[in-house]
Amino acid sequence: MENESFEIECDELLKLQEYEKIIVLCDNILKSDSQNSIVLINKGYALAFLEQFESAITCYDEILKRDLNNSNALHAKSLALNRLGKYEHAIECSDNILRLDNGNIHALNNKGFALGRMGRYDEAIECCNIVLTTKSDDKDTLELIKWINEESNKIKN
Repeated sequence: MENESFEIECDELLKLQEYEKIIVLCDNILKSDSQNSIVLINKGYALAFLEQFESAITCYDEILKRDLNNSNALHAKSLALNRLGKYEHAIECSDNILRLDNGNIHALNNKGFALGRMGRYDEAIECCNIVLTTKSDDKDTLELIKWINEESNKIKN
């Protein structure tokens, strides 16, 4: 199966929330092409939607073994690590993306979220402010700032 047709099929299955079918499709392809990064990332996404974050991270790590700078795998791994409460590791993944692209909005938001969860509110707000200098209306960032401020106020009160 060509990568383009595979990606179209995965997109359709994602819309239908057929995550188990995506995993089966990916596993069938990986039997003959175990190094296919596109297939591995899609399997990881499906596993993450099923909240099987450790298994998803295994897929992302397979990609990162061959390509340490794969920003898609780093981003997806950061999200999964955040969901597992492994905030320091999530920050490391975000920092790796930011070394490649210091203005990456997704990495800055992921890092800001992790910092906020760790109670490092000032640093979290710094990440958000960097995003807002380039995209002042970023809804995810504005929501994150609101959450960080609420969490910070809980501690103060």
